[in-house]
Amino acid sequence: MACGLAWCALSLGAADAETRLAAAIELATQVGDDAARLRLRRAEARVDLAAGERGVAEQTLRATAEGFIALDLGVDAALSFLDLAALYLREGAEQSVLDKLVTDILPVFSYPEVGRETIYFLIWFQEACASERLTLGIVASAGQGVEWYRRPSLAWWSAPEIASKKGTGDAAAAALG
Repeated sequence: MACGLAWCALSLGAADAETRLAAAIELATQVGDDAARLRLRRAEARVDLAAGERGVAEQTLRATAEGFIALDLGVDAALSFLDLAALYLREGAEQSVLDKLVTDILPVFSYPEVGRETIYFLIWFQEACASERLTLGIVASAGQGVEWYRRPSLAWWSAPEIASKKGTGDAAAAALG
């Protein structure tokens, strides 16, 4: 649950996002599994990138992608690779760097958790990259699509467990505050 709250806070740009992330990391260190720790490392990479720590962010994203592949978590690996693509596009990286990501992401297609819809988004990403038409918008849309079709079995993200504040009907606000 703490991991999901940290991701929500980061996504919403909440003022206490880094505090929530630190608390989630501490909790995951004590009781979390490898997958939870890797998801939080991916979140840390996004914070590092926002803070201008490009090298650290890139290394962390590569490490998380490899870690997710080792754990047979293809969807999470794909999201790490898409984060790398966004980083490279923002920098104006050469096409060869992006082409390597197209190759790096190939193992993701073989995991049973990666459904047909997710594969469509990843193929769209690959084709845009191969045709040199990849944009930040395509990367963002592909990432959102992959997230949308993620199986809801992740323990840290289960909407029914988030109670809304009385009278507001806003579950996200209740979860964050």
